[in-house]
Amino acid sequence: MLLVCTLALCAFAADPVYLEQNWDESDRQWFYTTPQGSKLISYSWAMALELPEAETRWVTTLAGFGFIPNGTSAVNPDGLPVGVVRDGQHLGLTCAACHTGQLEYGGTAYRIDGGPSDADLYTFLDSLGDAVSATARSGANGAKFLRFAQAVLGEGDTPAARRKLFAELGAFNAYFTQFVKDSTPSVAWGPARTDAFGMIFNRVTAIDLKLPANNRKPDAPVSYPFVWDSSWHNKVQWNASAPNSFAVERLARNVGEVLGVFAEIEIKKPSLIPLRFWYPSTANRVNLLDIEDRLADLRSPKWPAAFPPLDAAKVTRGQAVYTGQCLSCHAIATPGRHQNITVTALNVVGTDPRMTVVAANRQAKTGVLQGVKAAILFGPKLGASAPAGTVTMNAIVGAILSPVDEKSGGAAPPPTGANADSGDADRATLRAQLLGGPRRSGDTEPPSRADLETSLKALGAQQLSDQAITSDVAYKARPLDGIWATAPYLHNGSVPSLWDLLLPSADRPKTFHVGSREFDPVNVGLRPTETPGSFLLDTSIEGNWNIGHPWGTTLSEEDRWALLEYLKSL
Repeated sequence: MLLVCTLALCAFAADPVYLEQNWDESDRQWFYTTPQGSKLISYSWAMALELPEAETRWVTTLAGFGFIPNGTSAVNPDGLPVGVVRDGQHLGLTCAACHTGQLEYGGTAYRIDGGPSDADLYTFLDSLGDAVSATARSGANGAKFLRFAQAVLGEGDTPAARRKLFAELGAFNAYFTQFVKDSTPSVAWGPARTDAFGMIFNRVTAIDLKLPANNRKPDAPVSYPFVWDSSWHNKVQWNASAPNSFAVERLARNVGEVLGVFAEIEIKKPSLIPLRFWYPSTANRVNLLDIEDRLADLRSPKWPAAFPPLDAAKVTRGQAVYTGQCLSCHAIATPGRHQNITVTALNVVGTDPRMTVVAANRQAKTGVLQGVKAAILFGPKLGASAPAGTVTMNAIVGAILSPVDEKSGGAAPPPTGANADSGDADRATLRAQLLGGPRRSGDTEPPSRADLETSLKALGAQQLSDQAITSDVAYKARPLDGIWATAPYLHNGSVPSLWDLLLPSADRPKTFHVGSREFDPVNVGLRPTETPGSFLLDTSIEGNWNIGHPWGTTLSEEDRWALLEYLKSL
């Protein structure tokens, strides 16, 4: 059931408490509203679409999909929710849509910057598809389309303009209906989760390569990870698949992310005549680098003073338990300094294998990329098929190498604020940031050209290694600072609270509801009870399994509670 409200009412429904995370309000709003090159749908269309069975504007329902309201301001003139932005002439998504959380306790909302959101991405896309289809189905003379045309065309609403708009809407409807169909999982993900790799693989290898046979059901859902400190880790992603030491490696990860959320890319076989070894893309590399550097300053939230106070004796006892049970995998965070994280083999951690196995083993036809080097300039040549991760990395490297403004779409920026057009404005800035340039605090010496070349070679080789296409797969065990604010737990969100995670897997909840933001400070998680619009997560389904991670499960009850108290303090 959708929560329908006006943008203004949604934006000012409640003022959250912002916890100290080393960001000020300008940092926060910049992160919420800065575009990254996502081209979901024409902006004027998005603002004009109605719900299928009503005249209510579709865009006013976004809070019902779990997106956090954000007030109207110079950088957000239309009052769009956090992470939903005007990107040139398009509506798009940013990192903040999935990586900004909010908890509620005692009648107060607490914003968790960099935390997992409870956005329901599939339902959001499905609803958009329904709105587009209803408008197209109403016909060129239907009341719904005529209202849409008047809103989009304004004073230019002429019969000829309407005919052209109706044809364009029909073409978009055909594309988006097929996209939603191909993106429909066998079992719904629900709020707070998505099959990120599956969606990226489908868009790059099927849509961008124009090979529909490469589509697969996105049935390996994961929670949206929390991103404070991630910029400083040597590897990222739940399966530790992405190197993360240099700016170009961090950029590659973020270009892959925006390709998955509707950045445009034109993949053609590289050639010598004319010289072209890149793929034009709307991925805004300057903004992506700046977003990453802004996140490098973000710190984990601390247990709020308004929450039940921590028991100092339990914290001390829990720290000793943590040292014995957890520290060998989950190191203490060193924010602002580079940190090597622990990677735990799947057969050791024992959690649901689907995400990491699919990411390692999924294959894709290469089409026009057959015979092209894995990283375009470096690496082995691609055969008729290759790991989907390799094909995706080829597209990512091609987008990174693209000349600036090669494909800005000709869109004009909005009149004010951070939502500028997604075309990179300054190639010198991009080059400077990749090769050193303005440095973020805590970095070592800027990488040399040799470092940059080494990184590109590594990006081209990583997915083609023998290890990547065998069953030797693993999950990342990251530092746990701020873990109290990131429920539900495990990589696939299959455990509602930290207390439940410390129980043997057979004793963990078999089903629970997801969608409430009400915080449980005792068990440390979100209330798993049914609420209006909540989703029932069934852990008996592959991809949702809550098995494994046995550490802490053999503790005495006293030690479990002590460990939980210590985890609250991190």
